[in-house]
Amino acid sequence: MILIQGGTILKITSRYIEKGYILIEKDRIKEIGEGEYKKGDYKIKIDASNSIIMPGLINTHTHISMTFLRGVADDLPLEKWLKEYIWPIESKFLSKEFVYYSSCLGIAEMLLGGITSFCDMYFFCEEIAKACEDIGIRGFITPGILDFETPYFKNSEEAIQIAENFIKNYKKHDLIHPGIAPHSVYTCCLNTLKKCKEISEKYDVIIHMHLSETKNEYEEAVKKFGLSPVKYLEKNGILCEKFLGAHCVWFDDEDIEIFKQRNCSISHNPESNLKLGSGIAPIKKFLDKKINVSIGTDGAASNNNLDLFEAMRITALIHKGINLNPELLPAEEILKMATIYASKCLNFEEIGEIEKGKKADIIIIDISDLPTTPFYNPYSALVYSLNSNQVKHVIVNGKIVVENREIKNLDLEKIKRIANEFKEKIRNAV
Repeated sequence: MILIQGGTILKITSRYIEKGYILIEKDRIKEIGEGEYKKGDYKIKIDASNSIIMPGLINTHTHISMTFLRGVADDLPLEKWLKEYIWPIESKFLSKEFVYYSSCLGIAEMLLGGITSFCDMYFFCEEIAKACEDIGIRGFITPGILDFETPYFKNSEEAIQIAENFIKNYKKHDLIHPGIAPHSVYTCCLNTLKKCKEISEKYDVIIHMHLSETKNEYEEAVKKFGLSPVKYLEKNGILCEKFLGAHCVWFDDEDIEIFKQRNCSISHNPESNLKLGSGIAPIKKFLDKKINVSIGTDGAASNNNLDLFEAMRITALIHKGINLNPELLPAEEILKMATIYASKCLNFEEIGEIEKGKKADIIIIDISDLPTTPFYNPYSALVYSLNSNQVKHVIVNGKIVVENREIKNLDLEKIKRIANEFKEKIRNAV
């Protein structure tokens, strides 16, 4: 058993404990209490003095294997970025080796930033799963589906078969939680979307999809279908309570009402939306309708980092600013978006809060550093003050995977060397 002793425990859904302890047995939280734990029935003790103890952050939308493409093409609109740079580079370099090692690099960045779970959309998903298992992070992995050929599949039929096999192989895995990810309405035909919905229903897994990310996507859907992307999906029976829409920037009021009625969830990606000039999602309207909203970083190729603390801060600030309302999205609500609301998005509510019997996905954050001195309020400190470099220890599924900012199951220097080797190959080809 592992004992975490002496810190401020942020439970998320109930009042925080100013000084307390958490006892972990196997992969679960066994006991939570105030003050000092008096018994000696533990093997490992973590001193969390001058620290916040909280649930690990949950990144609900990323493309972790694109970390090797960080900075390869910047300051471009989404369509040009994808069609003229990213897709051509992927067609030349995407491989099992690329995906595995790029995933390792992204996972390292996320763990050191306090992210214990992430929802991914990409290719060669077995390699992403292997990286998760080797390093020890929880992965909600959704194989990407497209109607055109990629290095991973020849067509959408093969892509869907690959996804179904992946789901069957990992459905009962302790760390890997599979789903399916039709890329978007502009890359997947209606038949493809319907088949993805059938897979979701058959195996009770999430559908993870880019949706209404740009004004151009919205306008092209209206031109092609006579409907917005949301209304097109609704008309054809794709939307459901296990639907996770990424970005969701260009929604009209009817789209928002449909999402509410279908109990769909949203992954808000403020940094990539801003960087790609896609716009600002109407988060206030979503929240007013009580739609479940979480936060994602998107991939490191379009963000360009995987820092959810930064994304939380930006989410709070931009929506206060554009709505002229400093009371909108208080720090406590932002933290729920990155934890408990995110667990609902992913159809896995065993994570996202500190509660007896829940999975032991826990981070310990040093608050003795300058950005959190003096320390008054844990919610305020986490959203507005500290940075990801203050994450000290990370526990996933009851196992310590980061100790004193050292990742236990990864040769980080080797991964950085491989990343730079790929950089030279890609730079010479662009």
